[in-house]
Amino acid sequence: MVIRCHRCGKKISIDEAFAGGLCRCPYCKAITKVAARGPAAAERARVERPDMPEAPAAGPAARQTEPHEAMPVASPVLVQGVVALIMSALLLILLGAAAVAVHLVLRDRRGGAAGGRGERPVQVPATSAAVGAEENPFRLPGTRVAGMAFTAPVVFVIDASSGMRDCYDLAAATVRHAIRSMGSGDRLHVLLAREEGVERLSSGWTGGGEPGDAKARQFFITHQPAGATKLEKGVEDGLALAPRTLVVLAAKGVGKPQTLIQRAKGQGTAIHAVLLAPDAEAAESLRALAEQTGGHFRQFRFERLLDQLESAPLLP
Repeated sequence: MVIRCHRCGKKISIDEAFAGGLCRCPYCKAITKVAARGPAAAERARVERPDMPEAPAAGPAARQTEPHEAMPVASPVLVQGVVALIMSALLLILLGAAAVAVHLVLRDRRGGAAGGRGERPVQVPATSAAVGAEENPFRLPGTRVAGMAFTAPVVFVIDASSGMRDCYDLAAATVRHAIRSMGSGDRLHVLLAREEGVERLSSGWTGGGEPGDAKARQFFITHQPAGATKLEKGVEDGLALAPRTLVVLAAKGVGKPQTLIQRAKGQGTAIHAVLLAPDAEAAESLRALAEQTGGHFRQFRFERLLDQLESAPLLP
């Protein structure tokens, strides 16, 4: 079966036995969800697919687990991609012709109904669906990160330890969506808390929009998670820039949160925190960091955030 990688956008192929599971992209090495193929395929996948560790359920006592080791690697799509492209083009042509025909028919009918009375057809304004618990945080309007509105200048601090190996691409995509929601005149900075120290996107502030996203994209590709890190060091360096908002994306908590909280409150910096692991202790420290500085806290399961990013606008 052919799917599309959520990170690089390229088409890849994977055995149907892995339908409903996860695989690794052969191009960019990102972890991508394999869509289910209906009841029959789902049943076959449960029977034939090799056993793989399941993601732990979130809960007060849940702890962070090691990343998946037996991750299947998809294959590049060559001939299949060309055939699919040709078929897609033909389908688009047919759909376009059908849409034009329907439009002409409806226009003639509206003209006939309104022409005799000299009235214009009534236009019903489009309404958006109500935003509920299943909202996609990457489709909400405004300047946001993971659904949380923030004010520039903003500093994004990302945990780049080995514990973020599976979540790093999702954290990078989350930050890139936030940067693209900003204007070119808005100031931002990105810091990676790495084993060697804190890695900076640039020596100074960077603007938002597509230029800022292009710069961040190369930054994330160049630096990959590894080793053990002290996330609080990245938060300290971020607060030293005196931003209006500081955003932390991590799979673990921070040490000495009260010291960071007092510093943030003293300079008027609101902290948003996004936890990408089912770790109760990490949730406690990050929640305190956010709520006591006037920010917000959100916790995502890996599979849920991946689903939401797949249905968000495609990143270049």
